[in-house]
Parts: sequence; C-alpha cells; structure tokens
Amino acid sequence: MTGASVRLIEHTADIGLEVRATTLAELFRQAALGLLQVLEPLTPARPLQARPVSLSGSEPAELLVGWLNEILFWLETRRLLPAEFEVRELSDRRLRGVIRGEPLVPKRHRLQREVKAATWHQLQLQHQAEGWFARIYLDL
Repeated sequence: MTGASVRLIEHTADIGLEVRATTLAELFRQAALGLLQVLEPLTPARPLQARPVSLSGSEPAELLVGWLNEILFWLETRRLLPAEFEVRELSDRRLRGVIRGEPLVPKRHRLQREVKAATWHQLQLQHQAEGWFARIYLDL
C-alpha cells in the first residue's frame, strides 16, 4: 500500500469514514484526521496543548470506537479542538496516545458539523494483504 487514506461516506443521519493504512496505529491516526475533516472547523486548530489518552478494550475495534469518542469527549467537555494525533502504543487491548490542539474559540473555529459519537453501526476493522482497512460511522 502506498499510503494512508480517508474517504467520507454519506449516510442518512450519519457519516462514515473508510480508512486505509499500512499499520494499525496509522489507521487510528488517519481515522482521527477523518473525524476532524467531518467537523470541518472554519479555522484549523494549532497544536498548542497536549492531552494524553489511555484506553483499554477487548479488541482493536473497541479501541477504535473509544479513540474517536475520546477525541469527541475532549472537544465537548474540555473545549479542546484537535489539530494533531499521535498513537504511541497500540495492542489488541490497549491504546496510549496524545491529542494536540487548542481551546475552541467559537467565533474563530466555528465547526461546520456536530458529531455526537463514533458508533458500532456496520463497523469493520480488517487486516488485509496490503494493510489495514476500517469503516466506521459517526452519529451527527
């Protein structure tokens, strides 16, 4: 596989992400960038603050949903608009990473879409010959 990619999929009250990457960690990072693309802030955030993320789950698919929902948690409760994502450690049951961003300023950043959550609806996470593939839907 030559590189990572994210494709948005329109769906009734949701929007989906199809993500491809050579490694699972890169797939998680690309999925986070896809989430940011869906939010579509008027002005992109700068990586001024770093917030650590530590998640555990029973499988990588659970970690993927948890990772995206953790980003939304920081946006919704702490008003941290993400700019960059780093996955430092990833196994079948654990993720450690960092979200970098800046405080959300509504006049400056204005989000084009509100995302409520990453969902389990038609979730796919597969290792294929050319790398990793995921399809995940976001509830708008």
